[in-house]
Parts: sequence; structure tokens; C-alpha cells
Amino acid sequence: DWSSDVCSSDLVRYLADISMVLDPVRSRPVLRAIPPARIGEVARELFRRGEYATMAEFAGVIDVEALFAALGAATPHDLLELVPMLEWNADLDHVVGNLPDAQVRRIVSELSHPELVRLAEMLPEDAEIRSTIGRRLESA
Repeated sequence: DWSSDVCSSDLVRYLADISMVLDPVRSRPVLRAIPPARIGEVARELFRRGEYATMAEFAGVIDVEALFAALGAATPHDLLELVPMLEWNADLDHVVGNLPDAQVRRIVSELSHPELVRLAEMLPEDAEIRSTIGRRLESA
């Protein structure tokens, strides 16, 4: 209903506000207690605000399911801003290597040729998405 929608959107904005001042490492137990779907909603709000540094800090401490939800909330241009700030680890490799096909197709269709090259250069050499971007660039 309407009241729960308003409360939910207020909570998301509140969590986004708080996330900008929290220490991600010290907050790890709290972050891991938040359902992945809520993490995705907060990530969407942070991306909307252009808070890429905040997102990068939290990417290293949330669990894999939450990381899928957070990166799933990103537009291709959000990823272009976020990727250079990320510290790569096994969880991030796993999530980026297993992005949903629809998101990968959106990335290669929405980013320009120079943007795709830039994104590909920032990704680990063995990332599957890098191969997908490479095939797209070859066919262009």
C-alpha cells in the first residue's frame, strides 16, 4: 500500500545517507544483516546520487548475493565510473564474471565504442565480460 511504499523509500534514502558516513569494515556485521534486495535499493539510490566512492568502499565488505544486487542496480555508465575505484577480490571476480546476460547486453549496447574500450581495459584480463566486450568491439 501507499504508506509502506513511502516508508520503504524513506528507509532507502536514510540508509543511503548513513552509508556515506559509515566505516564499511567496522559495519560489516550490520551490512551483512541487510537483505540483498534492500542493498540493491540502497545501491540504486547511491548510484542516482553519483556516490561511486561510497559504493566502491562497500563492495569489498558485502556478501556475494548483496554484491549481485548492488551491481545489478548499476547502469552501464555507473559501472564505468565505479569499476576504476573497486579493489578486486574473489567475490567481485565471481559477480562480474556472472553478471546476468541482460545486463551485459545493456552494457555493450549503451556504451559507446571508446567507453567500452575504457571499461574493458579496467577489468581483469580473465573476466568473461571483458571477452564479451571484445567480441562486441570486433563486430563494430
